Order: sequence, then C-alpha cells, then structure tokens
Amino acid sequence: MTGAELLVLQGHEDIVESAKFYPDGRRIVSGSYDMTVRVWDLTTGTEVVPVMKGHESGVASVACSPDGTMVVSGSNDSTVQCWDGITGSALSELRGHSAAVTL
Repeated sequence: MTGAELLVLQGHEDIVESAKFYPDGRRIVSGSYDMTVRVWDLTTGTEVVPVMKGHESGVASVACSPDGTMVVSGSNDSTVQCWDGITGSALSELRGHSAAVTL
C-alpha cells in the first residue's frame, strides 16, 4: 500500500458518519447527516442502489447482512430503518429507542 487515494465517492450532501464494506468486498454502504444511505461500487465509484431516504435526522450508523441483501441504518431520529440492499426499498422502521442509534 502506498497511502495514495484510490477512489473518491461523491454524492452525499453532508458529513458521512458511517461507512461499511459489503461482505463481497466490492461495495460500500454509507450513511450521512444528509439523512440518506447510499451503496457504492468500489470499482467504478458509482452508486449501484437507489438512494435510501426515510430518516428524519442524520444517519449515524450502517450495516448490511452477510449476503448483502439487507441494509440497516441507525439515525439521530432514534429509529432503525431496514432496507432492501438490492433495490433500496424501505422494508421496515423500528422505533423504541430514546436516543440516537449510533452503533
């Protein structure tokens, strides 16, 4: 490794608070204070899933299932959103936390 920049992922409109590799190592899921979740192809740097929108505050944490078919995001709005990791469609919203979901 040289420490050189390999790729810049552009699209979020505010601070990116969380980013995780997909299990296949070819994609990254990211969550931002712009209230969106995005999935990126690491070869091209392009978004490969429609932008996931639904949180009412910044996204503080993201993760995906071992097979990459589901994405979850935790937000400063005290909710966890579950998304289809292929289509970006909202699957469910989990409420009940009394503070931001950060991990």
